[in-house]
Amino acid sequence: MKSVTENSVINLEKGVPRMYSNVKAELARKNESLIDLSKQTGIRYQSLVDKINGKYPITFEEAKKIKSALGLDIPLEELFEQKT
Repeated sequence: MKSVTENSVINLEKGVPRMYSNVKAELARKNESLIDLSKQTGIRYQSLVDKINGKYPITFEEAKKIKSALGLDIPLEELFEQKT
């Protein structure tokens, strides 16, 4: 598992669609939606949808905001483990 650093962007391999199912699972567990997460993080809803679905990369700062909004005490690498 790659380490996430301050200067990193959670990247996608070219041409390989990725999604962040751990983020979606945490939202479901908390009975929250991407709309709720968008409001809590200040990330525009459609941008958040595209990023969580793997269309665009998530920046380190965005990842920290998402983790904080979800109130999790797990490493970013675990929360943003990419699944094809």
